[in-house]
Parts: sequence; structure tokens; C-alpha cells
Amino acid sequence: MAYQRPNDGLKAATRYLKKCDTITIRPLKADGERIRSAAESSGMSMTKFIMTAIDEYINNHCSAAQPTGEQAKTENE
Repeated sequence: MAYQRPNDGLKAATRYLKKCDTITIRPLKADGERIRSAAESSGMSMTKFIMTAIDEYINNHCSAAQPTGEQAKTENE
């Protein structure tokens, strides 16, 4: 995507990041490699893979959980 002005891309990224939360995990190197490998073999980014795993866990184990983020978009379409 080409932007008309030099700072348009930065402004768009800043608007997007304001909507996001930051959660940091620090797995052991072996666990990190296992996660990376599983994400790659699933054809997903690390973020998408981890968020999918979390959504599945919440849906299966947390009865009061409400769909949010990507899952809410999918269910409302």
C-alpha cells in the first residue's frame, strides 16, 4: 500500500497500536522453539497461533467467557 504523504503509514500504525494491548510471555528457549515450529507448520504467525490457542482454551474451559477480538468479528459476520 502506498501512502500519499510520508507520515501516513506511521499515523495508521499509531492508530492501530492504540487499540492493542501488550502481553509479554517469556518461555524457555526449548518451549519457544516448539511454539514457533507449531505456528509455522500451521501456517500461522506466532501471534495468530497463540491467540487461537488461547481462544480455544477459553471457549472450552471458561464458561462465562465472551468472544472478543478476531473471534467476535468472525461470529458477528
